[in-house]
Amino acid sequence: EKFRIETYYMFTPISDEKCKMTLFATPYFLESFMFQKKIEAGVMKETPDAGKAFHALATKQLAVVVKQKEKELKKLEKERKKRQQAAGDSEPEEEEEEAPLDIEAGMSWNTETDAMDVTIGKAYDNKVKVFSGILDASPKMVFNVLYLDPSVNFLETYHKLREKREVKVPDWEEGGTEDKGMRHRAITYIKDLSVPMGPKETQVTETQHLSFTSDGGFRVETEGFNHQAPFADKFRVETTQEFKPTAGGEKTEFVQSVTPYFLESFMFQKKVEAGVMKETPAGAKQFFELAEKQLKVFKAQHEKKHKKPKKKKSKGKGVEEPEEPPVDPEEGMVWKEDYDAVDTVFGPAFDKKEEICSGKFNASAKIVYNLLFLDDSFVKEYHASRGKRDIELTPWAPGTEEDKKIRTRILTYMKDLSVPMGPKETKVTEKLHLSFKSDGGFLFESEGFNHNAPFCENFRVEMYYEITPAGEQSNVKIYSSCNILKSFMFENKVRAGVSKDTPEGAKVWFNMASGVVNKYMQSKLPKKASRGLRRGL
Repeated sequence: EKFRIETYYMFTPISDEKCKMTLFATPYFLESFMFQKKIEAGVMKETPDAGKAFHALATKQLAVVVKQKEKELKKLEKERKKRQQAAGDSEPEEEEEEAPLDIEAGMSWNTETDAMDVTIGKAYDNKVKVFSGILDASPKMVFNVLYLDPSVNFLETYHKLREKREVKVPDWEEGGTEDKGMRHRAITYIKDLSVPMGPKETQVTETQHLSFTSDGGFRVETEGFNHQAPFADKFRVETTQEFKPTAGGEKTEFVQSVTPYFLESFMFQKKVEAGVMKETPAGAKQFFELAEKQLKVFKAQHEKKHKKPKKKKSKGKGVEEPEEPPVDPEEGMVWKEDYDAVDTVFGPAFDKKEEICSGKFNASAKIVYNLLFLDDSFVKEYHASRGKRDIELTPWAPGTEEDKKIRTRILTYMKDLSVPMGPKETKVTEKLHLSFKSDGGFLFESEGFNHNAPFCENFRVEMYYEITPAGEQSNVKIYSSCNILKSFMFENKVRAGVSKDTPEGAKVWFNMASGVVNKYMQSKLPKKASRGLRRGL
């Protein structure tokens, strides 16, 4: 009888298709009493969870309603066309839809005043990579959707997802001499602190600087200052996000690095550094995953607004319009070089290999070779999907006598370890070899070395991908083998682990590879100038 709880749900439009929901809460006290502060704290603690639950349920319910409405509209349109068809002697003409627009039409990019290939971070040269991944969009699209579009509010959404409060993301400002000509802005928010002593929350200011790169990408540098955190005046956290074009500019490689920058030495410097390096990878991964989702939404909305035009059905009779001439899907692709080895195997444990996966590609061995083994983006996407980090690849190089003249490259990455004792992650180096076969196929080999895994010096994991031609298609067989370099107590356990773990990764590889190949082959199919038969007058 002494208080009431008042809540306010505000819904404000942010675009023609979206609205922003904001929840406010306050306890209203009819009279003062002993536990007033406790009641107030309880209300402010519990209502955010209720707001999140309301938002999640509302989003789900609205999606159901929209889907139902779309279904009803399609049904009504179908019935209308039937009535129209029944009323006339001839088949109604289909209306032409709006012509498709370039998805990047109207998007902004670097201007004459923007800085190019410039960095501003004081600790930039000491940065440590904490995450990388491939975004399915060009750097220009990524820049506009994540950093410019006010209707998306990407950074505000990201920070709120990370449980930050009172997030403010201002517009970019042109840079001056102090900023080396780089666009800049200051993002502010409140976040909780989990220190045993001191304040429970802090205001944070993130000063961002933006520059473009001559390779067709861009870079965002952020200097974070936690105003109320312990020793806040002694350090800053510098984060670098680099967006580099890949796959011919159609995709973007995202790389995030971080380093604490110390303004002066102090007792807990090492502890602060360890905390920064521990916490930032999770935030970088969350940023990447949210970016993937937002870019998919943007593409879907664009596709919905700008569909491909439909041809009007002719009232003529008798002639079918010709198809476009077929396109050679192998056009412009490369194959064996003069220095490449033929019918040669590198792996010492090749004869002990076990088949762990097999399948068929709907494309020739030459196409499979170009799409999957020459394009770095597929290699990086596959390993990223398996939870690998800091993925780096050297270019293919002619093999030496040591490599039996087999083409060679080096792949490195970080991966988690699930051993009860010892390190929680390990660096992995895979030495990759590729040779051709006289039957028109090729053999891809991988020798993996887990630098920090237990007993790593005693064994290597070998993988073999054998591609053989099958008419216009090609067969693939994947094998694994454990090469024991030196006998040790747990070698049988290691062998069993390799036999158990590798089939799953091989199946994931084949499924992803099939998707890439099928998408490419679909894009090369001839298109008819018009569907159906044309009727003469």
